Amino acid sequence: TYERRDNLMALFAPVALLSLPLVWVLLTLVGFMFIDWALEPRTLDQVFRLSGSSLLTLGFIMPETTPLMISAFVEASIGLVLIALLIAYLPTMYSAFSQRELAVSMLEARADVPPSALTLITRIYQNDSRGLESLSNLWESWEIWFAQVAETHTSLGPLTFFRSPRPNIS
Repeated sequence: TYERRDNLMALFAPVALLSLPLVWVLLTLVGFMFIDWALEPRTLDQVFRLSGSSLLTLGFIMPETTPLMISAFVEASIGLVLIALLIAYLPTMYSAFSQRELAVSMLEARADVPPSALTLITRIYQNDSRGLESLSNLWESWEIWFAQVAETHTSLGPLTFFRSPRPNIS
């Protein structure tokens, strides 16, 4: 049961990331439906069509009054901004996730799976002529990695929920 719960938790971040833009669009649609209805009371179907046409910039419904026209332009602008954010946000998240996983994958070759300090030190001592002195380069590269992870996980909060796709690597 622990492993099943663990697998379900691993799905949380991707599902949340992909559903977030849908929630934004839905909330914007409903919010502007209320705004349009407040500006000019209509049926639910009519305000839904007007809001959907404006948000998705389809333009098949033309508002008749100036307040509704302004509302439609604002909603269309918000729809375009949401699409631009989606286009920029997903690749940024994937890039940061890839960089994080690359360093961990490189550590596998030296420290086994799951990583072990004893295995790392033993392998470096056996394979490197400089012995344990060669660890200073490794520590520097991991200091950089920790700084990058701290920066990306601070600025991209949902990234903290993304786990390695391979077991025992997270």
